[in-house]
Amino acid sequence: MVLRSDAVVIGSGFGGAAPALRLAEAGAQVTIVEQGPRMPPSAMRRTQDPRYLQQHLLSLGDEQTSINLARTWGGASPWYEMMSLRAPSVAFARTDATGRRRWPEGLDRRTLAPWYALAETTLGVAPLAEDRVPRTGQVFAWMLANQGMAAARVPMAVQGCQGAGYCWSGCVFGAKRSLDRTYLPAAEAAGAVARVGATVHAVEPMAGGYRLAASDADGQPIVLEAPTVVLAGGVVGSAALLLRSRRALPGLSPTVGQGIGLNNRAVVLGLLPADAPQVDNFTGPSQAGIITWDLLEPHGMVLWPAKPLPLMFMATGRGQRPGERSWGAQHIAWMKHFRRRGLMLIAQGPGPTAAELRLEGGEPVLRTVDQPAQETAAGERKRWEGVIRDLLARAGAEVIELHPRDLQGRDRPDTFIGNSHVVGSCRMDPDPARGVVGLDGQVHGHPGLWISDASTLPSPTGVNPSLTILANAERIAAGIVEAVA
Repeated sequence: MVLRSDAVVIGSGFGGAAPALRLAEAGAQVTIVEQGPRMPPSAMRRTQDPRYLQQHLLSLGDEQTSINLARTWGGASPWYEMMSLRAPSVAFARTDATGRRRWPEGLDRRTLAPWYALAETTLGVAPLAEDRVPRTGQVFAWMLANQGMAAARVPMAVQGCQGAGYCWSGCVFGAKRSLDRTYLPAAEAAGAVARVGATVHAVEPMAGGYRLAASDADGQPIVLEAPTVVLAGGVVGSAALLLRSRRALPGLSPTVGQGIGLNNRAVVLGLLPADAPQVDNFTGPSQAGIITWDLLEPHGMVLWPAKPLPLMFMATGRGQRPGERSWGAQHIAWMKHFRRRGLMLIAQGPGPTAAELRLEGGEPVLRTVDQPAQETAAGERKRWEGVIRDLLARAGAEVIELHPRDLQGRDRPDTFIGNSHVVGSCRMDPDPARGVVGLDGQVHGHPGLWISDASTLPSPTGVNPSLTILANAERIAAGIVEAVA
């Protein structure tokens, strides 16, 4: 079966939703291909059960680097904590080992400002209302104020929050302003057609456009044809598709799959004194709603409190008092205070671009290729941990030692980095020898073939990258609409 349209958008996450909507609004016949299922609120669960989460959230990596992925209608947006932060200016000014600026000239926070604003308006982003800030966020703000630091309420894409506390497992109340509740319904209302559960296997040029070999939700082969194709399958999906299609796309940049980076992150858990204001790690949104930017200039990091539920916390790290065991009666004793006195702080900043994507046996694998960069990032985390420990000590808190481990219970190496804040693999650069797409998002040497997702971002943003991915996708989408018109 051959299906023809004006444009095919592969992926419905933060990189694909904007081109799908803007092209449909411009009158184009748009087909959106999404490998994952629709997940309405009725399909979500308030649970810590890993079997449920592993149905929809995937990981890929090696002993040094691990990235988290989501395959659902709306990409990762049904699962994220709704933090919608503009990347700080310093993230755009980062340079590589030769001193060359990673982000293309002419693309920075200032030039992205109107696209940030458009994304924020469409999502309905606003700082969390003061009376909706969870107790944990309020206590963090109290601690900052006592130490002469400023607290800011986190801009979030949320409406009608019930305070259930399971944001990361999907909102059963539909309070998230995720893409499946904003951009994508608007795109379908404008005429876009969704093929949910379908997978694109290869792309090749044809007269007047591109032909996509795909399979539908029932596994039956289909062919999609369009003059305009937008790849938005994310860091893994877009790069893997290009690698599989390399023979059909002559002149494709040799950098496909390279330059994958994650935000660097340090986590420290403090046990507040009994006479301090109490937190509550089990109620309210799982994002505590408060962040401080005061540590960005002196230390290169932003800082906010996390609210992990017990199983989520224990699945990824062992916590113990110095000199005590991480299990048994001693562990139980301090864990009884976790809900009301446990303040877990996360420091984050731009991390290394030290991994690359390859195909092995036709399947994507992630490999760490720059061990020195990983070691430099590990040293930075140690410095950040020291800063956080000092903040907690001044608040009278006792620091609980954390020992990260994998899901098999094995200790992680000190150089390990793993999170969902991943960018790169099809980087923007005007030089095809250094990047897969130009500043406009069009694949070098292949007019009509575009990439608009996280894979195009040249380096990590230092904060949750979702809003930057979406803003950049809005910018690229405007160019696609102009080119198609």
